[in-house]
Amino acid sequence: MIEASFTSSNKKEASTGESKGGKSKKRKRNSKNGKKRKISQALHDIITTELGDNDIKSTDFKTKGAKLDPVLRLYHGSHHRCITNDDLSKGRGNGTLCKCIKVKLKKGKRRRWKNWEGKKVWTASIDDVAWAEFEHFPEPPKGKAKRFRLAPQKFTATITFNIVKGLTTENNFKVGNATVTQIPVNSNVATTGHKHKLQGMSKDTLIVSEWDYRCANWVCVVLSRVRTRKGLFLTKPLDLERDFNVPESLIDFENRIRTNLEQQTLGRLALKWYYRPEGTHNAE
Repeated sequence: MIEASFTSSNKKEASTGESKGGKSKKRKRNSKNGKKRKISQALHDIITTELGDNDIKSTDFKTKGAKLDPVLRLYHGSHHRCITNDDLSKGRGNGTLCKCIKVKLKKGKRRRWKNWEGKKVWTASIDDVAWAEFEHFPEPPKGKAKRFRLAPQKFTATITFNIVKGLTTENNFKVGNATVTQIPVNSNVATTGHKHKLQGMSKDTLIVSEWDYRCANWVCVVLSRVRTRKGLFLTKPLDLERDFNVPESLIDFENRIRTNLEQQTLGRLALKWYYRPEGTHNAE
């Protein structure tokens, strides 16, 4: 486990909401001179034990919206996904899949036992980590090295605490303009069913915990990712009463593109002999 490091550079570091008489009351804690300082140990423990990567999001220009894991679960062979585009020339970008090989600590630093959900697990602070080594999965881009190392990286981020009151969840506690230091990857032991993440992948095992009917083709994309029916597990039945036909508007759009754009483009390419329409290959 690698715990991220958190500092706050905001003069008004955090705000909390309290409900009194139906009105929201906010308190803000000031930081002297707005200097960067580490957050309190109590707040650090809450972040690392109660929050996930969806609660900590980068606000940097290049990585805006990237999710930052407060505690990376790393072990030999663990699956991960890169979250930056800093190494495009080396064949790595946001979304690149990889597997962990090893972690190197700084000289004189040691890992320690820590209790995680009742289990003793080797843990290190990101401040003690020199780099983590990964390898492309399943294969590296052509001409690129299979293995690569990632050093800890600083991100400006917003940390959101979800405080549940009754049956509602209110995001009424935030740490803004925080600096989070972590290895720039997310865990990918399990991939969420977002169609852009799964599209093009083939999986031996697929577990569908919830159906999203807002997008008609989402169900098709998800179900077509698993290789066999034996590897498909559903926690809820599929609603077969719903309409899964391709929307007419999409069919019309594809027809317009094919007629108005594709044929015109192919026609121009044919004039320059970059493209030869079917039936003309043996005409000479």
